[in-house]
Amino acid sequence: MKLINVGLARTGITSPKAALETLGFSPVHHTFDLFSSPSDMDIWENAFSGRPVNWRAFYANYEVADFTAFETDGHLCAAS
Repeated sequence: MKLINVGLARTGITSPKAALETLGFSPVHHTFDLFSSPSDMDIWENAFSGRPVNWRAFYANYEVADFTAFETDGHLCAAS
């Protein structure tokens, strides 16, 4: 992962996602991906329940993540 977009929810973080993809940062993980990738729901349930998650593996194929990544585990910045 190269970047974490730490904008607040419902403040227009969809626009930066589109801009980052236009600039060549792709793929960009967005909160909307939670609904389009139901197979990842167990990971998010673990994260929000305080159980350990291998974020390095989860975000291995993403270049950018939105605030959800930081919100669930502040140590993610050190792992990326």
